[in-house]
Amino acid sequence: MTTLREAASAVAILAQGRQADDGERGLTRSDAHLLRDDTMRLATTRHQYCDHCGRVTVHDVTVYYDDPFSSDEIVYCIECAE
Repeated sequence: MTTLREAASAVAILAQGRQADDGERGLTRSDAHLLRDDTMRLATTRHQYCDHCGRVTVHDVTVYYDDPFSSDEIVYCIECAE
């Protein structure tokens, strides 16, 4: 799982217009979906337990390339949608 700090690091590297190896970015092969897309953002997902139903809650965090410190966080439970 990629942390917000690792995501911001990847954003900074990509903003400089250069490619970095996996070690420099701190990303794993399983995090390949986190790379640049058409909307110029980096998306990560975190998991925790829902207070409402006790099942897994999903947090989608979007970090924008032009401003890595402003991010949108969408929090919802995949089981009860609370």
